[in-house]
Amino acid sequence: MEEMTPEDRYFYLYLLTNPLTSQIGIYQITKKQMAFDLGYSLETVNSLINRFETHHRLIKYNQETREIAIIKWGKYNLNKTGKPVLDCIDKELASVKDVSLLTLIIDHIPNNTIVERFLRVANDTSNDSSTTGGQEEEKEEEQEKEKTSCRKTKFSDEHLEMANLLLSLIQANNPNYKAPSKLEKWANDIRLMMERDKRTKEQVEYLIRWSQRDDFWSTVILSPNSLRKGFDKMVARCRQESKQKQSRGFPANRAQQNDAAIERWLRQSESVASSASG
Repeated sequence: MEEMTPEDRYFYLYLLTNPLTSQIGIYQITKKQMAFDLGYSLETVNSLINRFETHHRLIKYNQETREIAIIKWGKYNLNKTGKPVLDCIDKELASVKDVSLLTLIIDHIPNNTIVERFLRVANDTSNDSSTTGGQEEEKEEEQEKEKTSCRKTKFSDEHLEMANLLLSLIQANNPNYKAPSKLEKWANDIRLMMERDKRTKEQVEYLIRWSQRDDFWSTVILSPNSLRKGFDKMVARCRQESKQKQSRGFPANRAQQNDAAIERWLRQSESVASSASG
């Protein structure tokens, strides 16, 4: 907030407190409504939205669905649960049109129960072409097809092996889990994760195994797509676990070697992130 001008502060306070705000931090509002409520011109509102998206990075506005996401909303407003609160969250999540906005808020939600609800909605609707998020994903897939049309296959045996690994671990946890009709789609999702998100084989395999050992994440990570969306959140949890083990003085063993491996690439990820931000 210290970098904000008085106009910025006024606008942000309005976004946080106007009558259209929701429990989940995503709600529909038109630019005309903002301009009317604030007494600003549409040009000023457009300028403020652009500044908050590109400079402050605190919001995301979808022009088509007219939905706005308050990116850090969950940090202060999604830390407590209770049946009335969860019922409200479920109802609002079901009404979100651009599900890609959910992933922006997830990283700032401290409560795992609420994170699970966000992830399930995002994953369940990610391939729904009736949503903006689904349309964007379809467009992304079409672009990828054009780029790789000269290839016989999009993925390698390595990607297929990791897809099989994830499937086998999911079914070990839940024998009633229905396998996808085409595992090639899973293999291609893993390829996208590695090529576009710059994840290494070591990173992907580690989180596949880790997620299926974790009581919470094993109920969420049920496909490479959900693995991709929850990747950063799981990395944060892995880092937290590693620090807890170190503080308890765990003896050196194979498990600790695995922790050392993930710590190694966590530091690499932090280095890449800091270089990009600098």
